[in-house]
Amino acid sequence: MRKIAEIRFLTGILRESVRPFPVASLRTVLRARERVDRRRVPASEAADLDAV
Repeated sequence: MRKIAEIRFLTGILRESVRPFPVASLRTVLRARERVDRRRVPASEAADLDAV
């Protein structure tokens, strides 16, 4: 089991070093998306504001 963990760890390091650019983790992407969604006004509310 320990050997498998070591291989996965080393594979991860190798993969990171070969990437041409850093990739954001899924968690980071989802957090950013949540912030954007909170700032947006739903279409129904926007229509109500336009009617005023």
